[in-house]
Amino acid sequence: MRFKLRTIFVSILCSLFFVQTASAQFVDVVNQSLFYDAVMYFVYEEPILTLDRDRFKPLDKITKAEYFKLLFESSGYDPIVLENADIPFHDVVGDEWFANYVEKALETEIVEFDEFEPNFKPGETVNRCDAIDWVIKLYGIDPDVVENFPNEYSDISSFDPCSNISKIAFSLELLHDHKTREFNSTKELTRAEAIHIFYQIKNNDLSITLPVETKVGSIDPQAADSTFSLFFQVWNKISDDYIEDYSEEELVYGAIAGLVNKLDDPYSIFFEPIDATDYLDALEGSFDGIGIYINQEDGKFVILTPLKGSPAEAADIKPGDIIVEVDDQVVQGIMMDELIELLRGVSGTEVKLKILRASNFYIKKVIRSHIEVPYVESEMQGDIGIIYYNQFTSNSNQQLIIELETLSAQNPNGIIIDLRNNPGGYIYSAQQLISRFIPKGESYIQIMLSNGITYEEASLGPGDFHNIPMIVLLNEGSASASEIAALALKEQNNAKIVGATSFGKGKIQEIITFNDGSSLKLSIAKWSSPNGIFIGGIGIEPDYNVQPSDTDDTQLKRAIELLN
Repeated sequence: MRFKLRTIFVSILCSLFFVQTASAQFVDVVNQSLFYDAVMYFVYEEPILTLDRDRFKPLDKITKAEYFKLLFESSGYDPIVLENADIPFHDVVGDEWFANYVEKALETEIVEFDEFEPNFKPGETVNRCDAIDWVIKLYGIDPDVVENFPNEYSDISSFDPCSNISKIAFSLELLHDHKTREFNSTKELTRAEAIHIFYQIKNNDLSITLPVETKVGSIDPQAADSTFSLFFQVWNKISDDYIEDYSEEELVYGAIAGLVNKLDDPYSIFFEPIDATDYLDALEGSFDGIGIYINQEDGKFVILTPLKGSPAEAADIKPGDIIVEVDDQVVQGIMMDELIELLRGVSGTEVKLKILRASNFYIKKVIRSHIEVPYVESEMQGDIGIIYYNQFTSNSNQQLIIELETLSAQNPNGIIIDLRNNPGGYIYSAQQLISRFIPKGESYIQIMLSNGITYEEASLGPGDFHNIPMIVLLNEGSASASEIAALALKEQNNAKIVGATSFGKGKIQEIITFNDGSSLKLSIAKWSSPNGIFIGGIGIEPDYNVQPSDTDDTQLKRAIELLN
């Protein structure tokens, strides 16, 4: 698929940034507020908010009547005085201040009259799902365009009536708290949240919600920000004079991959569509390959961990191994997506790896296969319950519930959570584990965003295993969400940590899937423990450092001893 570069590079990268120098006259709107820019925009740039009152009341629940007023006026609708309006709703006579907006809603088919529910209910509050549904209808966005997008919100299933609405909301970042991954479809909308939605609509080129298939050709560099003029000069030179055939799509992908690579962040990666599919499948624990997680550090491809039961584990590949060659091809200097391409292959085929481990080189021949990672498993050893948590996937909590019920029925005197070689996954999945062991409302993480805003996330409860003695097992292959869970349980539930120092990943990534199927995994925040401990590049030091053995699980044995 070919993309219109102006849409991708100009409309997105050069999106509107509003700077207001005038001081706010609302006493409850300060420039540190998340909604400050939105309010200022609609006071000064497109004045649909008036300063006839000294308070904006951002936390007040917005009424249906006021929401439709702001929705239409933010879209450029100029209200008119109605004469002999024929509005079918029984509770709208036609002379109310909001009557023209109700008529406009009917005219645009945003709302429909239902004889079984004949009232408009202007004073009723508005929930998130309805609010965004009305936006989608007004701007003519086809909800089916996101049908195949993944559900980014953890509380929305693919069968939920709000599923596509939530996907559009996430794609356009219409909700100020979208990074929490909770859509809360029935939550009542505040005035601040409403004005943020309309501001985000202004900041988005809504044409990007649909793929544009067209040849790029030459682009006027004057149409782009001067920062990108060199890029477009080179693009135009290639377009005009390059002698061989080439794919514009591949040029775009290559440019984006290079852009991300220059961040020099091993956790930020751009995936072309086929690679994105493989990566997302791996996050769900079901894919074809050799079963390893890799980081790029100082130009080297370092194995974070082999997955449990994978061909890589069977071939004795270990965390910390450095990939030097793949099928006799030196990998130094290539990009992550190129390495992935070399490692990918049909189940049953062989790939030869040359790895560096502690100054020694080893050749590992690995047979690719279909891998199904068991998310969560459990067993009882004596009176101790053991939970093997192998990966935090979008649905691993379902298995966790089953395993905890099984263990609970056997009345364990202690719990061991084994997070060794767990590379992480979705934070909300780790939150679901944490919430069984930490009382509802207690903090489990501090998150600092790129704009400097820091906030805490709390246990969702019920915390029903809070009082049971517990130990967490870690090793050098435990990373990301595993480390978040381990530190939270240590600080908020007095869990002891046994094993080896963990990997030390202190950044949080957001996965953005684009319309063509490509994805961007981008570091968007740093995290620390509830007590403010940052482990990036350091790892979590265990309370009991136990070296592993090739013949016996010394770490698990030590954990059981401590609980007995």
